[in-house]
Amino acid sequence: MRKLYKIKKWYTLDEAADRLSLTMGEPIGVQDIRQFMAEGLIDAYCNVRGIYAMEVAPASLFMDSCSELTRISKSFGLPDGHWPPVSQGLVEQAENVAALDGLFKIEVKGENVITVTDRRWRAAIADGIEGEYLSNDDVGGDVMLSDIDGKLWELRSPDYQNSAEHSPWLNARNFCPVFALPEGTEIVLSTSEIEKCEALLSDEPIDERPLSTTERNSLLVMIAALCKDAGLAYDARGVAPEIVRMAHLIGVPMDPKTVLTALKQIPDAMGARQREAISRNSVLKKGIPPFNAS
Repeated sequence: MRKLYKIKKWYTLDEAADRLSLTMGEPIGVQDIRQFMAEGLIDAYCNVRGIYAMEVAPASLFMDSCSELTRISKSFGLPDGHWPPVSQGLVEQAENVAALDGLFKIEVKGENVITVTDRRWRAAIADGIEGEYLSNDDVGGDVMLSDIDGKLWELRSPDYQNSAEHSPWLNARNFCPVFALPEGTEIVLSTSEIEKCEALLSDEPIDERPLSTTERNSLLVMIAALCKDAGLAYDARGVAPEIVRMAHLIGVPMDPKTVLTALKQIPDAMGARQREAISRNSVLKKGIPPFNAS
């Protein structure tokens, strides 16, 4: 594998095809990757720079009762009798739009709402069409992205004709939902999706395949959390034999040396996970670029 691929966080579809061809030892093309996306085997991402979006949440999650609406209204700081701003099945989470930068997942299926019409999306992505047909008839035709924290963002564009007078430029009333990704937006793959592809294409059984760096770090962080829940300090002296003993009680024999090696790697894994989270979250804290009306 090319050394550069070891540090990349996202790949163009051409780069993804190149890496998969190298790691799998057989030719894999961009069309194959598009087909994986079309079949829902992997998620599609886009790398954006300065596009406007509004943080939203699915209204259906809390539209079941008046008491729940009242609770949500209070969390918004609204006076009694005022409901949160709901539009097209979504609740706006802020008064202003924000400029997004970085890697965002395109919500094809969505865990909370269907944010892109599956049939049209799958046909478009399999045919190599980017920026078209990415609409969602179920929630007003809007394009949705989600960030590393799982926040849902509805893409917006300036509404020059109906902009509110005397309101700040970034006020949500000056923007309207968009029906496609901005022209020139490139669909990409995250490193985790590449690793998912490699796992799907691997000839080795999943339980015999070496863990990727991301998988190993995730596993170690989970071990640390389980130790804490069980009242064990993973860095305490003599904790490895106790973990081995507890594992044997539930019928999972473990080698003490393996456990000790894993425990020693936990601090590095937790540090790597924290640095990754800080790096990705910083995208949302960048200053909004000045507006250019031309």
